[in-house]
Amino acid sequence: MSFYSGKASYSTDTYAISSQQDFLAKFLFYILLDLTTFINKYYFKGSGLKHLQKKDFKNIKIPLPPIDIQKQVVAECESVENENSRILNGIAEQKEQINRVLAKTGILNVEFQDSENLKDLPTPQDYNLTEWESVKLKNVAFYPNNKIEVEFLTAKNYVGVDNLLQ
Repeated sequence: MSFYSGKASYSTDTYAISSQQDFLAKFLFYILLDLTTFINKYYFKGSGLKHLQKKDFKNIKIPLPPIDIQKQVVAECESVENENSRILNGIAEQKEQINRVLAKTGILNVEFQDSENLKDLPTPQDYNLTEWESVKLKNVAFYPNNKIEVEFLTAKNYVGVDNLLQ
């Protein structure tokens, strides 16, 4: 689900809607965004490639507060979106800093922009090596065959790989 203001182009599987006079488009967007899981579950049907059931979709009931309330809701949602963007940008910057640390120390074999705060990190060359020794993951990680009780997991002994495909 996306919000566009102005010209846009659409594919055959895109359903574009606009709001009427007594409804702010951005308010409608936030309502539908909140309903995305529900819409995906109940209004997309078909075997293989699912399609939006437009007739059913058009009959979804949504609240219609006065325009001034809609404006307040939109302003608050935009404020939350701005904070979310700021946080996501911060996370991206932190990930980039982690990559710079790994590159500087020779863990990652990539080019990076060196910075003053990384100058004291050790490199393989500090140990008269061209690169660090590499080992197979199975030689340094424990792979349980049975369920591990949660009380045995700590930040020191657990690396979750459940979100690798995200």
